[in-house]
Amino acid sequence: MAFQRKKAAAIAVKAPFPGFVEPTLATSVEKVPSGERWIHEIKFDGYRVQVHLVNKAVKAVKVFTRRGNDWTKRFRKIADDAWHIAAGSAIVDGEVVVPSGNGTTDFSDLLQNELKGNRARSCWSRSICFTSTATICEACR
Repeated sequence: MAFQRKKAAAIAVKAPFPGFVEPTLATSVEKVPSGERWIHEIKFDGYRVQVHLVNKAVKAVKVFTRRGNDWTKRFRKIADDAWHIAAGSAIVDGEVVVPSGNGTTDFSDLLQNELKGNRARSCWSRSICFTSTATICEACR
């Protein structure tokens, strides 16, 4: 009789694609927390968005604002570039920004880009970028 291995227990539960997920927003505090258990991230000056990459068979990418508005047309380049994310489906939280020459971000350049109707192509000589802060869901069904 041949030896049969038992199937390993699942470490994750498959669930349907959740759609828009209400983001957690920053809260104002009197004092910055300290200690080894705290991680702080850079505050970018841009638009908070979620990039939804739905199963490649469906071939759908959506870009949502933090309030759930569909801005895919407004940020078409970001949606098109999302296919470089190596996942069949995912929800990626992040910020749409225009990097400035001094290493910060420039919200006024981002607004100028919007006013000129450039829709995430470029702003003068600087490009609009998507910076990811978290992956909310990877390999969502």
